Amino acid sequence: MRLVSVRDAKTHLSACLDSSQKEGIVVTHHGKPRSVVIGVEGYDLGDVMLMLNPDFWKMIESRRKQRRTSIEDFERELRPRRSRRAKKLAR
Repeated sequence: MRLVSVRDAKTHLSACLDSSQKEGIVVTHHGKPRSVVIGVEGYDLGDVMLMLNPDFWKMIESRRKQRRTSIEDFERELRPRRSRRAKKLAR
C-alpha cells in the first residue's frame, strides 16, 4: 500500500490509477486515511459490482456455513437412474 495526499492524487490522478493496478493507494487528507484506490483492470464491470456489494458477501458467508456435499455424493446424484424396464432388459 502506498500513501498519497489528496492534493497529489488530484495532480497525478492518471499516475495514481496506473499505480493502483499494482498496489493499493491510500489517499490521505490532513494525514488521515480518506479513501483507497484499488485497480480492477481486467475484471468485468459485473464482477467489480459484486466485489463491492456487501449483500453479496453476506450471502457468500451464509453459504459457507451451510452443510457441504461431497463430490462423490454429488456425482452419484447426477448419474442417470435406470428404469425397472431397462434393468429387466439388461438381464
